[in-house]
Amino acid sequence: MKKTIFHYCDSNEINTAAFAILKEMAKLDWTADQILSFILTELISKNLELTESIEQTLGDVLKENLRNENEIADKDFVALKMFIRANMSLPDASKSADAKDVWEMMKSHNRDLHNLSYERQLALSKSLLSNLDNEKFKPKVENLIGVPERVEAYKLSTTVMEVSYSKVMEINAQEIEVVAPSTLKNDVRKVINNQLLPHLENAANALPEIYQATYKVICQIVEEVNTKAHTRKTINSKTEPEESISE
Repeated sequence: MKKTIFHYCDSNEINTAAFAILKEMAKLDWTADQILSFILTELISKNLELTESIEQTLGDVLKENLRNENEIADKDFVALKMFIRANMSLPDASKSADAKDVWEMMKSHNRDLHNLSYERQLALSKSLLSNLDNEKFKPKVENLIGVPERVEAYKLSTTVMEVSYSKVMEINAQEIEVVAPSTLKNDVRKVINNQLLPHLENAANALPEIYQATYKVICQIVEEVNTKAHTRKTINSKTEPEESISE
């Protein structure tokens, strides 16, 4: 039966299969086979484009994560402000005075910092948290009702947001114009199905001592990715009639 990568393999599955195939092919020198060398060069190029596209898609996911983490940090900051203001109205003079001191200190860090850009918000938040933890303001914070817990919550969400922001910045530094993975995966699949596999099959029949072992391994890689894709497809489509994997 003719080996092919199934059309419902997703971008990551085809990308992984192509890397495995190229790794196997790199174990031997194929420069004497000009046709095969051309096919491998094209596969390397197409799969690199697919890899870059997948990474760009990952960047979109990271940006969405950053938006979510920013929303949490914003809510923690607003809650911190509310607790400090509430302490300012307490009848306990000591707590009220400490709350006013903390509130006044926050003014220099912009009490609306949650409305600023990610970069500026993080810079001001880290500076604010540092001051809230120094020897002057930490005792005042600890004297307030509910504020130490809100500071810890804000510290955690700011740290998580900073990690997400750093990841997005790394992706942005490498960002290029790319085609969607769903389109590029078909280009990679076509090179494997229409060029590489037929050539290796014919070569293995003509010169088995040179090509047979490699062709067998490549077929195993194709079979493995097809099995994985079929398992995923079956799990995701249990309510639909099962499709035969013998394309």
